[in-house]
Amino acid sequence: MNDLLQKLALEAQKHESRSTGRRISLTKLIRAIQQSGQLNSKDNYGIPLEVEVYNQALSNTFWRVCHEVNSYNPEKATVMTWVNQLLDRELEV
Repeated sequence: MNDLLQKLALEAQKHESRSTGRRISLTKLIRAIQQSGQLNSKDNYGIPLEVEVYNQALSNTFWRVCHEVNSYNPEKATVMTWVNQLLDRELEV
């Protein structure tokens, strides 16, 4: 799964911002992230989180993935480590 996620992220980086190719690549990437089973769940944080708060943070995280995909560096982290760090920041954990 990690190889697929990396491939999709790097593919998205190849396309011009706002291009059809980038939108398609990002849609595939977001779906694969959602299906990976590797996203931090709201229960991972050890603090009570309202479902709405978690869902908003997750939505913001996906927005950031789409708008900041060029900042992903496979030499520094896997895609899921990067995404979960973005989610952590959204939740200020």
